[in-house]
Order: sequence, then C-alpha cells, then structure tokens
Amino acid sequence: MHAVIGRFFRTQKSERHILVALLLQSAGCGFFIALFDLSANVIFLERFGAGRVPLAFMISGGAGIVLIAIFNFLRTRMGVSAFGMLNLILVMFLTGVMLTGIFQREKVEFALFVMMGPLILMTLLGFWSTVRGLLQGGNRKQFSGLIEATLTGGMVLGFYAAPFMAAEGMHTFDLLYPAMGGLLLAAVMQLLLWLKNDQKRYPFRFSGPGTGAFGLFSHRYTGLMAAFMIMGAGVSVILHYSFLWASGSSIPEGLSLVTFFGFLFGSMMILAWIMKRHLFGWVKKKFGLMATLLTAPFVLIILTAASAVTAQNYGYPGGATTISYFFLMIILSRLMDRTLKDSMEDPSMKIIYQTLDRRERVLAQRGIEGILHEIAVFATGFFLAAVVLISFVGIIHVTYLLLVILFAWILTGIALYRNYRRLLKGSLESDRLRETSERSVMELAKADLEQTSFPVEMIVFNPYFFHYTSRENLLFLLEHSHAGVRELIWTHLLKSSPGLPDLTLSQMLLREQDPALKERIRQLGKRRLRGKLGLQEAFIKERLDRFYDDSGRPEEKLMVDDAFRSNEKNEVFGALYHVAQERDPEYLPQVVSLLRSHDLNLSSVAISTAALLESDGIGEILAGFLGHPGLYVTAWSALVSQGERVLDDLEASFHKPGAEVACQKRIISCMAAIGGARSVQLLLGKLDYHHREIFHATVRSLYESSFQATEIQSATIQNAILRLVRTGTWNLAARISIGLSEPEGAIARAMDDEIRDVNGLILMLLAMIYDRRSVQRIQANLQDRDPGSRAIAVELLDLLVKPPLKTLLITYFEDISVREKIDKLHLLFPVEIFPFKPLLIKILNRDGMQLGHFVRICALDIMGRREEFFDEQQILAQGFHPDKRIRETAAQLLRKNDPERYSLVSERPDFPDNSFFDHEDPGSWYIETVLGLSEWELFTNVGLNALFKLVSGLRAYDGSLPPDGNVVILARSTEEGDYSPLSSGIAIIAAHQPELMQQIRYLGAGGKCVAYLIEKEVFIELLFDEVSLLHAFCGILNKNSAFPV
Repeated sequence: MHAVIGRFFRTQKSERHILVALLLQSAGCGFFIALFDLSANVIFLERFGAGRVPLAFMISGGAGIVLIAIFNFLRTRMGVSAFGMLNLILVMFLTGVMLTGIFQREKVEFALFVMMGPLILMTLLGFWSTVRGLLQGGNRKQFSGLIEATLTGGMVLGFYAAPFMAAEGMHTFDLLYPAMGGLLLAAVMQLLLWLKNDQKRYPFRFSGPGTGAFGLFSHRYTGLMAAFMIMGAGVSVILHYSFLWASGSSIPEGLSLVTFFGFLFGSMMILAWIMKRHLFGWVKKKFGLMATLLTAPFVLIILTAASAVTAQNYGYPGGATTISYFFLMIILSRLMDRTLKDSMEDPSMKIIYQTLDRRERVLAQRGIEGILHEIAVFATGFFLAAVVLISFVGIIHVTYLLLVILFAWILTGIALYRNYRRLLKGSLESDRLRETSERSVMELAKADLEQTSFPVEMIVFNPYFFHYTSRENLLFLLEHSHAGVRELIWTHLLKSSPGLPDLTLSQMLLREQDPALKERIRQLGKRRLRGKLGLQEAFIKERLDRFYDDSGRPEEKLMVDDAFRSNEKNEVFGALYHVAQERDPEYLPQVVSLLRSHDLNLSSVAISTAALLESDGIGEILAGFLGHPGLYVTAWSALVSQGERVLDDLEASFHKPGAEVACQKRIISCMAAIGGARSVQLLLGKLDYHHREIFHATVRSLYESSFQATEIQSATIQNAILRLVRTGTWNLAARISIGLSEPEGAIARAMDDEIRDVNGLILMLLAMIYDRRSVQRIQANLQDRDPGSRAIAVELLDLLVKPPLKTLLITYFEDISVREKIDKLHLLFPVEIFPFKPLLIKILNRDGMQLGHFVRICALDIMGRREEFFDEQQILAQGFHPDKRIRETAAQLLRKNDPERYSLVSERPDFPDNSFFDHEDPGSWYIETVLGLSEWELFTNVGLNALFKLVSGLRAYDGSLPPDGNVVILARSTEEGDYSPLSSGIAIIAAHQPELMQQIRYLGAGGKCVAYLIEKEVFIELLFDEVSLLHAFCGILNKNSAFPV
C-alpha cells in the first residue's frame, strides 16, 4: 500500500507512512462520527421524543463550552501528535464511560445525545489540527483533499452500514460498539504517528492563546464573521429540532428510524461532497463569493416559507397528507442545511478567513468554530426550551421564528461580504502606504560581520560587497578580530587601490599584529613615485608651499610620465595613485595602456583608476573586461561608478557582434545599478530580446530597482506579460502530457519549475504596472497550497488589475484544473497537448526564449535511455547546441547508442569529443545532482535551472583537497538529528573552516553526509551572475544568525 501511494502521489518514502496513517485515521474517525451521530439521535427520539430536544441542546451547549475550553487549553501547550493522541483518548474515555453500564440506562441515553455534538466537534477539530500540523509540504492541498474524501467515505460507510446492521438484529445502542472500533483504529494510527514522527523533524506547535473568542466582537469585521457563523449554528439547531419532531410524529409505519436516518444522512454526505467538488467553484466564478456565502440562507428561506405555507393553507395540524407535505419540506430543509453548509458556507468562510493575518486567522477560526459554536447551541437550546413551554406554541410557530432568523442571517451575510470587499481594498491601499523594496544586492552588503561564525564567507560569497561598502567602512573593518577578514580587505585594496595615504598606512602598521598582513601593508606603502618625500619631509614641504603658488609644477608631471614609462611596478602604482588623487584626465591614455597588462593586479588597479576619470568612450573600453574571469567584478564596479555617461557605451557593447550572453547579462546589471530614466529606457527595450537569460535578467533588474512604469511604458510591460502567459499556457499543456507518461520523472519536476518561473516573471512585471506590495501579497497567496489563499489571490487580482489583463490573468491563475484552464485560454493562445515522444522533440527544438536548459537535458536523457523514445537524428542535432553541457550530453548518448556514428561525427572539430571530467554519464549526473540539491533547505527558493548551472561546476568531494585548500565545499548532513549547520546545507571555504571540514569527513566516511567541491573563482562568478543563488547563500546573513547559510 505504501508503494502504491508513493507512486501515485509522488511522495517520498519517509512521508508515505504519514499519509497512510492519516487516511486510516480519517476513515476511522468518519465511521465513528456517523454511527455515533445516528445512534444518539435515534435512541433519544425513541426514548424521550422531540419534546426534550431543546433542553438537551441547552445542556449540550454548556458541556461543549467546557470541553472545548479544555481542548483549546491543551492544544496550545502540546505538540501535534501528542495532542491528537490525548484528544482521541479523551473522546474514547467519555464515550466508553457512557457504554460501561455503570449509570442508569435512561441517563446514558440522554447523555449520548447531549455529548454527541461536543465529542464529534472535538474529534473533527483534533483530527484536522493533526493534518494541518503534519502536512507542511508542497502536496498539502492534494493530500488534504484525499483525506477529506476518505473522512467523508468513512461517514458514508457508517451511515449506510447502520441499516444493514439493524436489519441483522443489532440494537441501536449496540451500534456504538462498532463506532468505538472506528475510534480505536484512529487512536492506533495517531499513536503510530506520535511514536514515529521525530519532534525535531515536525516541530509544528499550535498557536498560543490570543484575544479570546469574545474579543472577536471588538472589531466589526471579525464580529460579523462570528455573528454569521453563530446564526448559522442556531439555524442548524432549530432545523434539527424541527426534523426530529417531524420524524418522531410523521415517520411511516414499517420504516425504522435507523434505516431512515442512515440512508438520509449518508445521502446528505455524498451530495455535500459532490456539490463542494463541482458546484462551489462554478457558482463562485459565475456569481461571486457573495452568492456562495448566501446560498444556504436563501435556499432555506424558500424551503421554510414553503413549509409554513403548506401547513397554513391546509391547516395545522391536519390530515395525513398535510403532515406528509410538511414533513417532506422539513426533510428537504434539513438536507439542504447540511449539504449547503459543507459545500458552500464552509468553503466561503475559509476564503474570508484568509483576509486575516496568519496568526489571527487561526485564533478567529478556533474561537468561531469552537467556543462560539457551542455558545450558539446553548443559546438556541435555551431559546427553544423557553418557547416550547408556552402552551399555544407549536412547530409551525418555530418555523415562523426560523424565518425571522434566516432574514437576519442574510442581512448579516451581506454586511460581512461588504466588509470583506472593503477590507481587501483597504489592505491594498495600506500596502501602498507601507511600500518598501525587497532586499537588494546593496542591502546584502550591509551585514554585521560580528554576528556570524563565518565572516570570511560573508565577504567572499558576495561579489558586490566591496562595491557597496564605503572606503571608511573598509578601513574600519581592518580592525576586525578575524584575521581572515583583514586579509580579504588588504587583498582587495592591493587589487583595487593604487595606494593609501602614508599616515593611514603607518597607523595600520602599528595596529596590525599578523606578520603576513604587515607585509601587505608595506607592499601598499611602497607604491609611490620615485623621489617622493617621506612623511616628515612632506609635512615640512606642505608648510613651505603655503608661501608659494607652486601647484602643477612641470617637474611633477615629468615625474609621473617617467613613472608610467618605467618598468618598476611600484613606480607605476605611484603614478596611478597620483592620477587617482588629482583625477587628471590628461593621463587617461597611459591608464588605458595598462588595462591589458599581463599583471592582473596592475590591470585591476588601472581599471579602478580609470573609473575616476571623466572621458568619452571609457565605458566601452571598460565593458570589454566584463567577460574577463579575473577582472569582471572590478570592471562592473568601475562602470557603475561612471554613472549615466557610460550608458550609451554599454548599449553599444551589448549589441556588439559576438557578444557573449554572460557579458550581456552583466551589462544589464550595470545599467540597473546605474539607474535613471535613460537606464530604464534601455532596459525596457531588452524585454523584446530573443534570449531567455537576457529577458529574465532584464525583468529581475527592473523589479529589484523598484521600477514603476508610466502609462506609455505600461504597454511594453503588458506585451511582455502576454508573451509570458502564452509560454505558460504551452508549459501547462506540456505538463499534462508529461503527467500521463512520466508522472514521477525528473522532466515533470523540471516542467513544474518552468511553470513557477514563468508565473514569477508575470508577477514581477505586474508589480511594475500596479502597486508592488499588493502584487507581493497576491504572489504570497498564490504560492500557498491552501485553496482559500489562492481564492483570495484571485479576488485581489480582480480588485487590482484592470482590463485587458484582468480576465486573462484571473483565468491563468485561477485554482481550476489545468485542462479547463487551457480550454479557457484557447481562443487567445491555442496550444496542443502532444503525445509524449513528439513533446520531447518539441522541447528539444523549442525556441531558447521559451524553455531553460535543464528541461532539455531531461528530455535528451529520456530520448537516449529509453528505446521507445529514441531518436538518433534529434540527439545528433543537439550535439551542435550552443550550450556546452547539452552538447556533451548528446555526444555521450550518441556514443553509447551508436558508436560508429559517433566516431564518424566526432571527427568534426565543432562536435564534442566526449571527454567528460569525472563522469561517464553526464546527463544522469546533472539530473540526479540537481534534484538532490533541490531537496536542501538551503536551496528552497532556487530554481532548477540555476542549480543546473551550479552543478556544472561541481564534482563529488572524495575527502582530498588542493594543497592550498582554497576551494568551496557544499555539504549537507543526511543523518536525522541536529548537525547544525550541516543539516540545512552549507557552503564553506575549506581553508578557513578546518573544524567543519573534519565534521564533513567524519559524517562522509559513514555515508551520512553529501558533499561537493567547486573552484572558488568559478563559484564566485556564478554568484555574481545568478541572483537567486546569491540570495540563497547571502540573504540570511543579514540576520543575527550564527551561521551564514
């Protein structure tokens, strides 16, 4: 059973026992609830009749208030599994006490009806609390729907089984023993969950106490929520009383109450489930949330009025026929009350709850569905008990009172819906007032290096750190307690600064205690012009120069010229220092001549010096170094420092023939960092660019710059959104084909990632037209697996977005089946659902603007490994793909499947020679490693395509390191337990973390740790280009955490 569920729902092996246990527990709880409900009603009606129902409801409400208060008290102080177990034990104990026979039978039968409501409510609340606590993954929505269907199935089984058990001679009271069997099954499953689930793995605990149930009435909106639900509970109690009264007096002879209640209640559950699955979504889309919220009271008003008219016209009480009509109306009212509550009212309220803050939402729902529900039962029971004591009051008068309450219920529902819409609009407005930007690359540099155990990694893993850190802060960090931090800063100064003032160097030399760092300071101090005065001589000369106007002396210029022509490196550095201080553009040709020096330090310092000089054309020269592996960071920083005057040079470099994609992305990053109207204009023009990487980089750059489009610019943004929706629709159709053939395959994961990627880009672009914070709220709700959150997102889209995008985006993001979504979008974006093999060919040949490389690798791997999908021509064609990784994978698959053809084709110089570093099967290596890394907590918000780039530079760590150890190790513990920080995944520089390296080797020797090695420079370059990876490794560093990743 575990294997079947795992394959069908694509769950991990460790998660399958949880799902199986919850399914069995739901079936057991449903079976218990059905038999307990039916038995309590039948026994009470046969023993006491309907006359004592109001008193019983009043006592039931009072008992429920006490039990739910205890329930809530324990829930806030216990973990999920332990509380679920205790709750079931309490329900079993109370039920068992009533079945032991230690009390008089009459009291027991009365107590069964009294305790029916509280015990069933406690069972359901406890069960769903357990489900919400344990199902925290991405499949929560799917699993919750399955569990709800199983719970309904258990109830239907219990209701339908009761008449057959009664037909076999079982007494109604004895039905409670099979009910206890279902409860025992649920308790056993809960015990297994409690014993197997490590609390460290499932640390979820319920929210603590809040304002209390009565505190909801302190605010109009939550007060209307509570009032609406209280009236609904009161209506249910009155209808149930009327139903029991009519059943006791009008049931046809020869039909037992068990048979009648069993088939009626079972049919109600089936009808409610079908309506919830199919009718709710249609009504909500067609008529809106207000229609679903008020369906129950409107239908009940019609049926109640029909009941009153039937009795009034024919007289009451009347003959057998009149009573039969009235009885049918009451039955239909009870049927509609239950079905519409489950299928319309409850889902609508879940959507309304989503408008509250997450914690307040839990507290409000707990108070309304718990204490306030039982208070409503008590109050209604008390009201009915008082009314029926009046001699002339009959059931028809109760019907009149019900009509009044139903009208009040409708008015309350209308007021609630209006406040709901007002709150949505108000939340959007308040978001506008509180608008703040997301964490940017600039903010990542603002980290407190004293608050982490890995300050070296904090600097190294953020290539933008030095650009966004001022010279004053760098000098301040030279007093940091960690020698590695001081070493990094002095190394940066040697590579980027031609020199520092002698006074500063002297002070730093006195303070520094590390001999190696002292030598670096001395190296920086040697960077001076020949014959330049020392500190004391310079001080005396400064005093003397006050009496003479001797600036710009020819001998100093000659000294600088001689320094540039000399072969002495320190002299050249001294000349650059002079140019940097004076910012004299006269020396620009000499500085430019040094840019392509064989000495990278000299080139780097020359680039930094050139950034200080104002000159036309310098931008295009500096842009040429954005592709240099050792100078790209310095060149980027220099270009950004030049500001808007280099934008035209950057644009020319972007469109230069043969420009590499990596350089073009860095040019886009430069433009975004420079900012300004001209920069935005140039970036908007790249939204039409044909390459996927360029388009993604442009959208992200505009988004992180908090760009807001004007009315004219919004047309360009809307066109980009339309193209993305077309791409997303194609991806959805492809996902259907993949789901039919490869539901568990890597290609399914890859296509899901493509869909998420497109959705994210659409919302980024939408934030450029509309309010940014409002779109972020929509995105957060769309990413939530809860259907109520997604419904709120659609409601917010309806309020925020204007035509022509409104209808399109609502349809695209609506929580409906993929096939239905494709059908609705077919008129605008016609797509075809291909069979799997043609789809693989389509993926391989699809425009590079549409799909990432990882899904192509997956398609290529399937085509090469599986005979039924093999296509040699397609594999051969991919051997000439622009991406090296796809070329190598295609070459390996061709060699494996057709060595002769491979030998023939490999003679071409532009075809890969199949020389793969450390891997016989690169396709499998890429796929397995990417999917493995995606499970790391460290990479939760990183897409598969970004991980694919990371994996391209990785190799498995075998315990050996280069002599200097200056490589990056990515490691994650696979052992259950707290091996912080390895449990979540970490990246460290091996040379700086000997203790962690020892722990990685120890765990790796026992197969308890997965570790990879990557060259540090390759890793830093990847972080520079991939913002999602940069945020993964550096985003958390802004927190006061002991660990960087």
